[in-house]
Amino acid sequence: MFGRKKVLIVEVERPRPIVELDEEMAGTIASLSHHPGFLYLLDKLRLDRSYLEATLLNRRQNSLDEVNFLKAGVAWSRWLEGQLERSVKFKRPAPQNPELTEQQMFDKLKEFVTVIGDEETTTSQS
Repeated sequence: MFGRKKVLIVEVERPRPIVELDEEMAGTIASLSHHPGFLYLLDKLRLDRSYLEATLLNRRQNSLDEVNFLKAGVAWSRWLEGQLERSVKFKRPAPQNPELTEQQMFDKLKEFVTVIGDEETTTSQS
């Protein structure tokens, strides 16, 4: 009974070697910054991170392990987002100036707003 050995077979996944980045692969990776699927996944990652942050800040956790788990999730998702953005050389779109009609509408609405403590509005009313 003690002399018998039980043989266990354990499969180990062998990682694929990372090949050197050539010009074609770099172009393919760079094109991801405009791909709708990639943008969706990046937005989903941001949304998930904001959910973790909100849960961490606004809900009471039952243990320190839960707090650490949420903090790790926030940190890892922020790290992953940075890695992805650097890999595809992703740049957030710059804010656009409003069109002339939008600016005119904004200025017109601004006339109806009174800011308490604003020196311009208090001097013009007296």
